[in-house]
Amino acid sequence: MNFGFLTASGKSVKVSEEALKRAKDIFGNLESENETVVKREADAASNIDASTPTRPLVAKRFCSANRQFKSPVFISSVTKDISTRNHLLDAFPSAECSKSLETSPQTFFNSATGASFKETPNSNKTYSPAVTLSTPTRNRKNCKTATPVKLLTPYCRNWRLCVRVTELEGARRYRETDVFSFLAVDDSGVEVRITAFNELAQKIAKQIEEGKMYYISKALVKPINARFGRNNIDTEIVVRPETEIALCTDAPLISSPKVRFCFVKLKNVENFLDHEIDLIGVIREISEIREIVNKNGEMIERRDLEIVDDTGYVITVLLWGERARTFKCSVSQIIAIKRAFVREYQGFISLTTTNSSKVVIDPDLAETRSLSHWYRNNKNGEFSLVSTKWFLNFDVHKWIGEVNEKNVSENFSIVAMILNVTFHNATYKGCEKCRKKVAEIEGRYRCNKCSVVSDDFKYFYSLNLEVCDFTGTHKINVFNDIAERLLGETADEVAKYVKYDYDRYCSYFRKLFFKKYVFRIGIRTHEGIVLTNKIDSSQVNWLVLDFSEISYDLYVPYLEKCLSLCGFHR
Repeated sequence: MNFGFLTASGKSVKVSEEALKRAKDIFGNLESENETVVKREADAASNIDASTPTRPLVAKRFCSANRQFKSPVFISSVTKDISTRNHLLDAFPSAECSKSLETSPQTFFNSATGASFKETPNSNKTYSPAVTLSTPTRNRKNCKTATPVKLLTPYCRNWRLCVRVTELEGARRYRETDVFSFLAVDDSGVEVRITAFNELAQKIAKQIEEGKMYYISKALVKPINARFGRNNIDTEIVVRPETEIALCTDAPLISSPKVRFCFVKLKNVENFLDHEIDLIGVIREISEIREIVNKNGEMIERRDLEIVDDTGYVITVLLWGERARTFKCSVSQIIAIKRAFVREYQGFISLTTTNSSKVVIDPDLAETRSLSHWYRNNKNGEFSLVSTKWFLNFDVHKWIGEVNEKNVSENFSIVAMILNVTFHNATYKGCEKCRKKVAEIEGRYRCNKCSVVSDDFKYFYSLNLEVCDFTGTHKINVFNDIAERLLGETADEVAKYVKYDYDRYCSYFRKLFFKKYVFRIGIRTHEGIVLTNKIDSSQVNWLVLDFSEISYDLYVPYLEKCLSLCGFHR
């Protein structure tokens, strides 16, 4: 007959009858042996003179079968009741423990209430409106046990970090949520990001100071979003109402870590879309600062930098807000950026800085000296834009006649010839900030999106092209940035001939007739709604997201493959 039990994880463990019998015999022998030892000690004690000092007869064998496990008592640094702490000190009269508690006044902050207080064993706790730091005693002997950041997992319990704040990312609002986050390192140099939301964000933002050290416990440890891998571990910390953050004054000062880079060459940036990377390059061009409207309708300042490196590629880096205003650098200097976010728009890749990005000019690195020497000899060379030309391999190619607009959910490419261009309304007057069409009112121009009335405007392209291949024809829409590359002229330059030299105006568009390109196409509806079977084809637009010259080295093998699938062979 077999016996068994279930483990904590739910796994079934079977025990044979023979094994159970052997276990009973072993524990029975231990019990009888323990009784013998206790009886022998009692007999020895009765024979000793009462005046002779002896140790209390409380020792038993460690392997006693009757010994019950007692959980250890921990004296917390955040004990709220002084009388309770004094009771614990009486129960455990350790001189070393008492000295540690008496000589280490602590300042605490409770994230649930937002209050901070300093308390000692011999005084009542007093509250103050902000964290006040006592004189640090950097003595490792009194340092409380801290958990290394690299050992944190979502399954850890009763952990406590001792970290130094290296960077405040600041309070901000994201999708109607208040967010405050900061970066910190432990004594091993491992970085971690701590984030608080809503009311907790507002309270903690007033308490945390850059360069100070803190104990952090009872927070949520969660897997980090791969897009925002700011540290070299896979977790981040989120503050909860019960989280305790105490100013650390009894641990050796953690030195500020040096900025460590893991550079990505510009030619490889396209492999890191929607991720953060480190890069280094030479500043080729610096634009003037300008104001734009963000998605929330707020005005924000932006500055663009063109960066090149020794792979022969160039990329645009976007600086925002205060960083854009205070940026002081010149062309040909070396710039290193840590945690730049890679994004893609209409086939072209750019880098944007975030609150956690670090920008270093002329860092003392071997890469700096190498790039400076390379750029002096190649600054007049040709550089290629970093782009996602994945559609040139014809893996997502379609013929115009086979496209079913109601079932297409992803972008595709076509190889087509331009048959016609609609000259009328090929350019329009738009808002300089959001590019939306403006309405002319009494000699001034109003943008309904920005709710701004201005005396000036800018021309933008809105082209309607008819293209064809051997399976059919279709109309496609091309907007400003792509149209400028297609025509080779800005909309302002072309539009000035509309009234004074219409033939010259039309000549810019006639140059496109009967030219063949590879177009990357995205299906869009007029209202921007999701495609369904009820949508008529007249409600759907083919939007050109990118285009390129035909690479016949790739196109000819693709045609041969298509012919072989149809049963035609050389």
